[in-house]
Amino acid sequence: MINNIKAQNTELLYLKIASEIKRCIANGELAPGDTVTSERKLAHNYGVSYDTIRKAIQSLAACRPEIFHFERPIGIPTAV
Repeated sequence: MINNIKAQNTELLYLKIASEIKRCIANGELAPGDTVTSERKLAHNYGVSYDTIRKAIQSLAACRPEIFHFERPIGIPTAV
């Protein structure tokens, strides 16, 4: 699933991660209501900071809120 991007250069990693999340949604790997791996686990898997993951998710939600609506109640993992 989501974890095949590693920090390789100075390119904006959050954009690469956002693209990977979009790909997972387009391919049906993530469907509405699915729970996304925790942001901290994603950060660990990608080898990036927690803030980079948050920025990727926020950029998706800001870009197309009607498509990328992420719900995140306190204490509950992020859901698509």
